[in-house]
Amino acid sequence: MLGFGLSEEQESFRLAVRSFAERELGPRVEELEASETFPKDLFRQLGRLGHLGVGYPEEYGGSGGDMVMRCLLIEELARVNCGFAAALLAHVGLGCLPVFRFGTEEQKQRYLVAAIRGEKLGSFGLSEPNSGSDAASIRTTAERRGDGYVINGTKMFITNGNIADYCLVAAYTDRTKRGTGISMFIVDTDTPGFSVSRKLRKTGHHTSETAALTFEDMKVPASALLGGVEGGFKQVTGTLEGGRITHAAR
Repeated sequence: MLGFGLSEEQESFRLAVRSFAERELGPRVEELEASETFPKDLFRQLGRLGHLGVGYPEEYGGSGGDMVMRCLLIEELARVNCGFAAALLAHVGLGCLPVFRFGTEEQKQRYLVAAIRGEKLGSFGLSEPNSGSDAASIRTTAERRGDGYVINGTKMFITNGNIADYCLVAAYTDRTKRGTGISMFIVDTDTPGFSVSRKLRKTGHHTSETAALTFEDMKVPASALLGGVEGGFKQVTGTLEGGRITHAAR
């Protein structure tokens, strides 16, 4: 008979995350909600415990596991504070998964390994003032110049945008191709031309920090390109589709 219960490994993991959330996050929720801040120290702790690596292979510092375990991670954190879970989900799902699926070995070693360890916090730059999950409607552009690209545009409602160490940026490299002309770039947030326009206020989820971003003549090397030229649209849709399950977990 088909069973729908948790395996011993999954149940053990669920209890470990619940214990962490109640012990480390719970006592600080009121303070963090009032200050509207994401606790990076707890993020780093989760990295050291190996929880950020659920669903990723050991060769990149992951702890293995499956989608059920990733959902359990988000569910148990959201049980104590939904905002923290949302910010963490933006990191492990949107900030890490595209790098794992489409990144070069160099990109994985530089970003994914550090992200799984909790040493780098990621963000996903898709939404804009005039476009949400409709990726084809974005207006940010990346123009090829010399041995790199120059990116100009704005992003809106970016989870972790003001506190991230890197951002995956969706931009048109060919405006004549609606949707299919989009490429993705991995951008360090200390890159000249990258700026946080403002931190956005919300009515809830205060421990999940959200920001508007601006890119002004931001120069990035060709090595920042993720998954090849004009591969961005499929990367975006594939990543968002996979996130439906984990978003439901919170």
